[in-house]
Parts: sequence; C-alpha cells; structure tokens
Amino acid sequence: MENLTLGEKIQELRLDKGLKQKDLAKVLNVTISTISHYELDIHSPELEIFKKIAIYFNVSADYLLGTKNEPTPYNKDDRTVIRLSVKFPEELKKELKEYVRFLTLKHKKESKKRVDNKNKI
Repeated sequence: MENLTLGEKIQELRLDKGLKQKDLAKVLNVTISTISHYELDIHSPELEIFKKIAIYFNVSADYLLGTKNEPTPYNKDDRTVIRLSVKFPEELKKELKEYVRFLTLKHKKESKKRVDNKNKI
C-alpha cells in the first residue's frame, strides 16, 4: 500500500476487510456517496471521521497521511523495545533489525499459509 492517495488507502483498507461502501458508511455514520468521494479523492474526511477511520482499520494517522509506510500504529511494547535499543551498541542494533526482519517474514509466511489453508476448505 505504498504511495497511495488517502482515498486509495481508504478503499484498499475497506476492500481488505471485505466491506462494501455502504458498510463503511454505516460504521462512520456518513452517506455512501461520502465514502465514494473520499475514495475518489474528491473530498477529504473531516478530523473526527479521519480519526474514526484510523481507529476502525487500526492504522496510524501517519500512515493515512502518507508520512509512514507502515499501516499499523506502534503500541507500548514497540516503543519500549525502541527506547531500550537506543542504548545498544551498533552491532547489536544490526542484529536486532535482522531479527525483526526475520520475524516479519515468518509472520507473513504463516499468515499466507493460514489463508491458503482457509481457501482449500
């Protein structure tokens, strides 16, 4: 979901969740045409709706605005790991980054395997 407009991100998040525009409209308490206008980048959501979108899809405002490519917001545990790792020597920081990459790939493979198994049923 890199380099997408806000509207494209909203649409992709909605589709990833298997929602129709009318479903998201109901969640956000807006009209279907409003959702359509957001997704086509004709209008941008007001701040309260923008916050609801971020909360509903569990993504950060930074992601929606395009300042970060990672959709999921950091939680307290993430901040603790980052804060602790600042004091690590450079070699240990490098190992930590490699391990995080490994865990990320492992998670993606496991998720894909679950989806594949689900589709076989």
